[in-house]
Amino acid sequence: DFVVDSGGRSWPYSDFTLASSGGTASVLRGRIGYLDIGDLRRLILASDLITQELREALSALRPSGALLDVQLVVPNGTVAERGRLVSARFVDVHTEPWKRIPGITGFDGRVVMDDDGGSVYLDTTGAALRSDKVFRNDLAVDRLRGRLDWRTAGDGWHVRAHDIEAVNQDLSARVVADAEVPV
Repeated sequence: DFVVDSGGRSWPYSDFTLASSGGTASVLRGRIGYLDIGDLRRLILASDLITQELREALSALRPSGALLDVQLVVPNGTVAERGRLVSARFVDVHTEPWKRIPGITGFDGRVVMDDDGGSVYLDTTGAALRSDKVFRNDLAVDRLRGRLDWRTAGDGWHVRAHDIEAVNQDLSARVVADAEVPV
């Protein structure tokens, strides 16, 4: 159990667990109840863990919000091994617009990632999209639900939208789509 104080702001009371199973097929499992996305962004930017391209994106997007019930599974206790798994709920996520990516405000859901891709399960109410290049004002999103999957596919990614539903006072849209994205 712990509380983090960051720049005069305290995180909510949280818990942290780290366990390792021994033997030839050892697994390291970790769980943390709360992570502040803005503080995590600042920590990552202060490290040498990321590429210059990712550093540029994180600096420009300025993500904020919270990650809850973050779980990590690492086979053989090393990140070099395949079979890693990360999952978390995200709450009230905000980003700034950057390049062709719109900014978001108030997004909630869950993310699950492994070595080959992942899924985002959206379950949001009262959110908005921001893009000065596309919208004069923020685009309100009263409700956003659905799933977005991505997987490595050869030299790129396969992205699939499963029944993503967006609703506001002016429109209701449902998206089902598959795309191959070259890298």
